Amino acid sequence: MDLHRVAGLLVITAFCGQSQDAPAPLNLNGILVQCSNESRPRECHNSQVAMRLALEAIRPALRDWRFVVVPDNRWAQTCATFRLERCVLAFSHLGIRATYLNSRLANLVEGPHWDEELARFTPLTGMPRLEWVLGHELGHILCGTAAEDIAEDAGNRMRRSSSHEVTCLQTDRFQAGSHSTLLVRR
Repeated sequence: MDLHRVAGLLVITAFCGQSQDAPAPLNLNGILVQCSNESRPRECHNSQVAMRLALEAIRPALRDWRFVVVPDNRWAQTCATFRLERCVLAFSHLGIRATYLNSRLANLVEGPHWDEELARFTPLTGMPRLEWVLGHELGHILCGTAAEDIAEDAGNRMRRSSSHEVTCLQTDRFQAGSHSTLLVRR
């Protein structure tokens, strides 16, 4: 991803006037990118731009799916609503065909402080981090699995493949110990 392209889009966004209404969901060939009702319009628009760029880079074979960006100050409530055991920064719900992401993941311009919570998962920042998270979540979605190792492996394969196809390893291969996966953080 060209950093100058991302910076240019964010600068244009910063100087463009925006209404008080949240932007409409962004439809990317059957993939909707929307913000929760609590999102500020400018932050929502910036998140949608970041998500569009990341999804265009990954080009998943996915239709009829929603990505919902939730403000950080509403994230704990979102986790509680879905009764998550661990409040992770992104999760997918296969039953309702939706992925929820904490807005910090779609922030391409890092603030003056280091985000220690995100750094525990990956040293990546900006667009590479967003692509890594989306690849992982797409691994869950396209492989139809809750298994973290399978999702991570599929996401890594998808991001590195020129065809952007996903290969899902079978769960029993991991349980039987006949295959180990190195969880590479790109």
